[in-house]
Amino acid sequence: MLFHHSTVPYQQAATDAARHARIKLDTIIQRGRSRAAEVIDAVNRSRPVDRIVRGSALTFAPDGDHMLVRLGDTVETMHDHALSQAASRVGLPWTYVQHLREKERLDWGPELLAFNLQALYGRLPTETRLLTRSVDGSTMAVLSDRFRRLDSRKIVDGFAKACAAVGALPVEGYRTDIKISIKAILPEVYEPVPNEVMAFGIILENSDFGAGALSLRVFALRLWCSNSSAAT
Repeated sequence: MLFHHSTVPYQQAATDAARHARIKLDTIIQRGRSRAAEVIDAVNRSRPVDRIVRGSALTFAPDGDHMLVRLGDTVETMHDHALSQAASRVGLPWTYVQHLREKERLDWGPELLAFNLQALYGRLPTETRLLTRSVDGSTMAVLSDRFRRLDSRKIVDGFAKACAAVGALPVEGYRTDIKISIKAILPEVYEPVPNEVMAFGIILENSDFGAGALSLRVFALRLWCSNSSAAT
């Protein structure tokens, strides 16, 4: 039975709420399909460039608001995510890194940060090997060479095919520089109890850059109140 706070008779309120929930589900599907499609397209167009490098061979230099890293014969700008991973690997707290990057107060901070990184990486054992992952000339991640590389393009393709096989439709998607998420939902409303409607879906999340593990979760949307409120 739904929570009921209205002066309208329960049966009428529940029926109206169920009808509203069906309309809302259709709106969610129509509104979100383009966003999910954009994420899928972006993933299919993006492929990280991987390099296995000796940690002690990395060199760092400041460049305005960014940090540069030399990877063999290539010099790239470091994404903040990669910089945080690089700093953490040699014990530099991110708060300290951010403090040194505040050029308004410390115009020498970026140089000191590069010096610290250079000194600490230069002292790593020669056998320490790292995996760097780059996109469009920017280093996005500094990881262990044992990092399990999962191709998001293949994962998303398999996810889309599995959803199509059961009739689930992509309804939401977001993509940051370092992580993706795609939500799909079965376009059916279930009523295990009259007027108490539910819908079911699945969420895929992954990061090619060590910003979270591959995740696949199911969810349910349920109408829980006669004023049309829903819960996940």
